[in-house]
Amino acid sequence: MEGIAFGVRSRLETLGRASVPATELRVSGGGAGAAVWNQIKADVTGIPVVRVAVTWNPVDPARARSFVEKACEVRASVNA
Repeated sequence: MEGIAFGVRSRLETLGRASVPATELRVSGGGAGAAVWNQIKADVTGIPVVRVAVTWNPVDPARARSFVEKACEVRASVNA
């Protein structure tokens, strides 16, 4: 878990150099409900972790398939 948290910190640092540094980390999904996991991320990143309630399924099968198909179309047009 700590390794993933350090990866999150690395990405936040990269984004902070390119833009405005993050002041909070918003999380959602199944893992977001684990207090210890959120605390690890807060400790490693040094910013508060805020659990966001999601009222819709962000990865329903139809949406995921549509995303993959679109990504494949974009890649094919770039490689053409």
